Amino acid sequence: MDTQHYGADIVKPDMSQFQPIADCRNPRQYERKRSKPMFGSDVTYESNDWYNQRSILGAYCGVIDTAIPGKLQHGWQWGTGVDDEGRERIRHTSIKTWVWNGRNKEKAQSVGLDVEAIGAAVLYLEDEKDFVPGLGVLAVPYHSQPPYQIHKWDDWSREAYFLAGDFKRKTVLLYYRDYQEAKPHFENYGFTVCCLGGPYAEDFLPRLRRLIRAHELVIGDRISTTAFYANVWGRPFMLHGEPLVTELTDPFEGPGADREFAKREFPHFVSGKVDSARADYELGRENMRKPGELRNMFGWRS
Repeated sequence: MDTQHYGADIVKPDMSQFQPIADCRNPRQYERKRSKPMFGSDVTYESNDWYNQRSILGAYCGVIDTAIPGKLQHGWQWGTGVDDEGRERIRHTSIKTWVWNGRNKEKAQSVGLDVEAIGAAVLYLEDEKDFVPGLGVLAVPYHSQPPYQIHKWDDWSREAYFLAGDFKRKTVLLYYRDYQEAKPHFENYGFTVCCLGGPYAEDFLPRLRRLIRAHELVIGDRISTTAFYANVWGRPFMLHGEPLVTELTDPFEGPGADREFAKREFPHFVSGKVDSARADYELGRENMRKPGELRNMFGWRS
């Protein structure tokens, strides 16, 4: 991808809104209570609260602090949408599963899940009319998740630096579990390091949207949820460098780190172009529901 035209002189942005809202040295601060059960039911998942997804859907439907019955897909997957989150428990307890797109729905049905496609919660987020025009590059590397820990950050931070060499603004977004360990590696290469906090952090997705839109290009070491968010918000995402490797192999990782898969299925992530139509499909825009429909599906009272 030609990055020569990204080299305009700019004023360094105020990144304070993107810093962690608490001290990232203690990841347990983000491990909080289960979701509140719905009308006495215990069939709900705490991950439904991750990244403000439940509150976004609630605001769209005009309800406040009401749990979602069943399991909500919280990130992009090539498979069922819930491959890494107790699929066996979901199937054996007949818990309703809410996924993003038609492929997720078909694959979930093929393994016996009770499933409906409703699109990603981020699509229901109220749009911002005013936002800072994009300038510079935002690096979003893969993140650790116990017991799958990343420790070797120097190689990828150096590779990101060489790609970002023509950009006046260089920013990296780190996951809260990796913030303390990875931060020095990127600072050594002149990156502004930021973190949105843990999955329960306030306004996680609105702040992520502002951060992505504040840059011209998003880069990462594998296909991830952020790649599709970037495209749907009008920013190119480009794969760069060797995929970061965890100490243990995650059996549910999926094909996101496979470059041949990327070339075949998502060539625009290799070339650094925007494919809004494909992002809309992966996020499930065609499956979005009107507020009344979602309230009825979730059993919510307005």
